[in-house]
Amino acid sequence: MYRRPSAMSRLAVLLPFMCACATIAHRRNASDLPGDCAGPPAASVPFEPSTWISLAGTFRLTTVQTSQGGSPFVWRESLILQPADSAIRFAPRMPMNPRSERGDRPLIGTARSDTPTDPPTPAEYEAGRLYLGCRSFQCTDASPLAYHIEWWTSDRFGGTWRDYQTGIGRVFADHGQALPDPAGHFCAARIPIRSAP
Repeated sequence: MYRRPSAMSRLAVLLPFMCACATIAHRRNASDLPGDCAGPPAASVPFEPSTWISLAGTFRLTTVQTSQGGSPFVWRESLILQPADSAIRFAPRMPMNPRSERGDRPLIGTARSDTPTDPPTPAEYEAGRLYLGCRSFQCTDASPLAYHIEWWTSDRFGGTWRDYQTGIGRVFADHGQALPDPAGHFCAARIPIRSAP
């Protein structure tokens, strides 16, 4: 089971799942994929990074892991993205070093799992990618998930994701062999704002 709440907790639950999947070799069928996130809808168009403001809002995020073969693993969470003020948008990546790369992060927010005890996960958008997880130099135990936004419609967006395993936390099979980076695809459906009674 691969979940987003925190670096170490997601590694702890991911390891048994990855070890089990390493022994599965059957072909994945389209029927195995969740009905609400089997792929881009027919009405979708390629995402243009310059239209980042269209991603602001509240979404239901569905993440599908397909990198290890066998039946895909799916988890869902709530995602909130909002425009960042200029101090945060262009802040140095490493606060202790003002000369570090600044980047351009026009959207920031949080992702929350359906488990009440899980802490929120930081989210930020930069250059066509949505990052979930800590990206600062202080994060050494694991790395954020990189969501590559490839398509969008008026009420949803999606694409592919990957955990590049840039920290010290990695996934291994039960015999000690390093496994490929966890990866798959995702869909985010906008949650409409309810009108006040």
